[in-house]
Amino acid sequence: MRPESNDGAVVAHGGPQNGYAIYLQGGKPRFAVRSDNALGEIGADAALAAGWTHLAATVDLDRTMKLYVNGELAAEDKAPALLAENPKQPLDIGADSGSAVAEYESPFAYRGLIDEVRVYHAALTAAEIKARAEDPSADPGTAPAVASAFTGGKAESAVQGGAKGEAANTERVPGKLGDALKFAGMPNAGKGKGKGKGSANANKKPGDAGKSSFQVEMNWAEDVPLFPQGMALAGDTIFIAGAPDLIDEEETFARITRRDESVDALLAQQDAALRGEQGSILMAVSKADSEEKGRLQLPTLPVWDGMAAANGKLFVAGKDGKVYCLGE
Repeated sequence: MRPESNDGAVVAHGGPQNGYAIYLQGGKPRFAVRSDNALGEIGADAALAAGWTHLAATVDLDRTMKLYVNGELAAEDKAPALLAENPKQPLDIGADSGSAVAEYESPFAYRGLIDEVRVYHAALTAAEIKARAEDPSADPGTAPAVASAFTGGKAESAVQGGAKGEAANTERVPGKLGDALKFAGMPNAGKGKGKGKGSANANKKPGDAGKSSFQVEMNWAEDVPLFPQGMALAGDTIFIAGAPDLIDEEETFARITRRDESVDALLAQQDAALRGEQGSILMAVSKADSEEKGRLQLPTLPVWDGMAAANGKLFVAGKDGKVYCLGE
């Protein structure tokens, strides 16, 4: 890889429940592992030098995380656990376009060149990693699960039966050995919510690769425990109201794929909440930094966009046919 910025996800697979990521932060490479929501991270002390860099990261069966820079060990520590299960979110290269694996804001897009990416379902030894850093044709003897050299500018794995993805907002350029992808990056779109355009994704459908799109760089973005249906601004306070959000989507999806029938009760409870059977949550947050100022329970859902603030009072039009006036 040859970065052109100090921050961005180089490789990310999974999300805040289970996954792993290699990324840059402040010019320094870092490696993160998530297992059942627990996060383990290690990072190099020094920023990368200019030019091409070989990055590698491993997790051994004893949970030892290791990060290598140009074949040399740069950081080491214990992961909280091995991955509890295969990550549900797809493999991203050059961004983390779903819910973030580590403590950065998705899509955390990388800007620069990436020549080749390999993923192994076994930890290579220090000697094997050093050999590949010095000679990329060196065979470690372990077959990779994913191997993409971006030949022809394509984001697909050379492994038989491997994934074929989409390279979006990237450019095919000469690499250190053969072809490389140049990732354009993009402004961060908010914590855990962004959809990166400057990335190669193994599960995306073919689209407008290489086309730019209008992006808005947010001052902040924050998850809230409700589905907003009404919102009003009064001074430096934002009021939000909607049905309670009772489900961790990633965890629930994982339980569904495991055919866990106990999740049906939770889904029914969320469905009832969306129908208004639990009323709604009204939250007040700071316009400047999203800090919560307070919340209360309303007996009904608000009608869509049915909130207004005037003369120090907040008015909420409810689906029960009533208008609620709140304030001193």
